[in-house]
Amino acid sequence: MSTGGHKTVKLLLADDNPLVRELIVKGLEPFCAVETSTDGADALLKVVDAPPDVILCDYKMPGLDGRQLFEKLRARESTRHIPFLFMASRPDIEERLKILCASPKKLSTACTWKNCRRKGRARASFKDGWKR
Repeated sequence: MSTGGHKTVKLLLADDNPLVRELIVKGLEPFCAVETSTDGADALLKVVDAPPDVILCDYKMPGLDGRQLFEKLRARESTRHIPFLFMASRPDIEERLKILCASPKKLSTACTWKNCRRKGRARASFKDGWKR
C-alpha cells in the first residue's frame, strides 16, 4: 500500500462521530492517506473535487446519509467505479442494507452475513469475532 514512505492509496472516511473518525484514522494512517468528512454532503463535495481510491462511510448520518451518498456517487459516471464500504451498527446491518441487496446492480447479495453463513464460506458472530 505504501512505497518508501509514500502512501499510494487515498481513502475518504465519512462519519459523523468524531471518536469513530479518530479511531479509524489512527488505525489506517500507517497504510493509506486518509481524508475525513463529517457528513455525506461534505464527502460528496470532496469526492467530486478529488476522487479517492476507496470510500469508507457510516450508513446512518444526519443530513445526507451513507445510502444517499452511495446512490448519488453511483449515478455519476465519473464516480461509480470507486469502491464504497459501509459501516453500520449491528441493528443497521441487516435491516437497513436489505434495500441495497434487493438490487444486484447496487450491491452483491454474496456479501451479506446471512448469505456467507448460508453458503458455508464463513460464520459471523458479533460476540466472538469471525469464525471459519
